[in-house]
Amino acid sequence: MASVHEVIEAFRKAPSNSERGTRFELLMVRYFQLDPMLSQRYDQACRWIDRPGRDGKPGLGIDLVACERDTDFYTAQSGFP
Repeated sequence: MASVHEVIEAFRKAPSNSERGTRFELLMVRYFQLDPMLSQRYDQACRWIDRPGRDGKPGLGIDLVACERDTDFYTAQSGFP
């Protein structure tokens, strides 16, 4: 398993800021899905661009969407350092 430092270094080698951001967003979605505490709190997590029902609407700064169990969607901003 790679260390956090190795993962960040791999992100830094991405060809563009956009690609780095996409990779980081995908990592955060997996973190929401796999972390025991977050996966108990949230039913689902996805990137805004992948969210069902978005109907082509822009995110206006929203990167991630997570649905807290038994409530409405919450949004989360993620950024790669």
